[in-house]
Amino acid sequence: SNNQDRYESIFQNKMLFLLKILHDTTGASFTLYVYEYAGKYSITDVPDKWKSEFEENSEWLKFGYHGICPAISYLDENISIDDFKNSYQTVENSIIFFAGHKSLSNILRLSYFSGTDDIIDYLSKSGIKVLLTADDTRLNYNLNFEENNLINQDEILQKGDLTYVKTDIRYENTPDIEQALVNNSGEPIIV
Repeated sequence: SNNQDRYESIFQNKMLFLLKILHDTTGASFTLYVYEYAGKYSITDVPDKWKSEFEENSEWLKFGYHGICPAISYLDENISIDDFKNSYQTVENSIIFFAGHKSLSNILRLSYFSGTDDIIDYLSKSGIKVLLTADDTRLNYNLNFEENNLINQDEILQKGDLTYVKTDIRYENTPDIEQALVNNSGEPIIV
């Protein structure tokens, strides 16, 4: 970790500090979705220095698998189910190492909202309960056209053991997250 020697608290990180303020002022909970690799960084490099602090905040701050790396879509035919399983297990084990088991989310948002039937079946068998779908009308995961239309209309869909839920706000697409949360504050759940 770049800041292992500088940070005594996870909230010295600017983004985590902002999320803590938002949690404290609005009661919002957050899940951070992580890649196995991003550029020169690997999730396996995150130290357990702040594990107890992550565990103390795990009721509102969770981590979940997002993908192997930013450039890979799970509709890519070069990605095997074994590649996915290995990456998923590496990330899950890393999260447990640095943040504790209570910090694992059973709600996921895979990169590009994509995943084959094999991948989705594996996630379901691994304890994932919810998949977040796109905040636009693109096809999601293993949903067919009709199911995708239903998720866009009803914002929730049960398929097998998984619940698919439409995303309301994506942090990376929202210039003012505080204002977006205020604008949606009448909603019981903002995804």
